[in-house]
Amino acid sequence: MYDYEKIKNNLSTKYIGQTFVQFEDLISVHVKAKNISENCPVGMLVLTEKQEDVKLKNNKTWYCNFGEGIFFSLILKNNKKDYTSQIIQIANAAICESILQLDDKINCYIKWPNDIFINDKKICSVFAEKIDKKD
Repeated sequence: MYDYEKIKNNLSTKYIGQTFVQFEDLISVHVKAKNISENCPVGMLVLTEKQEDVKLKNNKTWYCNFGEGIFFSLILKNNKKDYTSQIIQIANAAICESILQLDDKINCYIKWPNDIFINDKKICSVFAEKIDKKD
């Protein structure tokens, strides 16, 4: 499990990551975040170290064993407009820029719309979904 206090102490954000819930194992961090989003604060980070049985758009199933990755969802709230494509673009750019700041000789690039590669190996995908409030 992650040391939340250490993570929080290194954040300079007003909302993002200021609240945090983590699970050792989830079927899908995305599904868990959707299920709790209505009753949690803006910027809550939902994190797990293992996912099982994640359903992809092409009806394939994806999973990752414990310790093989970091999987999280960030809950943002906006009832006005759908900004999902902009969120994906900004997140991808921020991730690549952060990697390049560590070592500018790394071949890091974005394969639009949502994949990030280092030296032709996919290292992450960024997804965003707008969920309309229940009436």
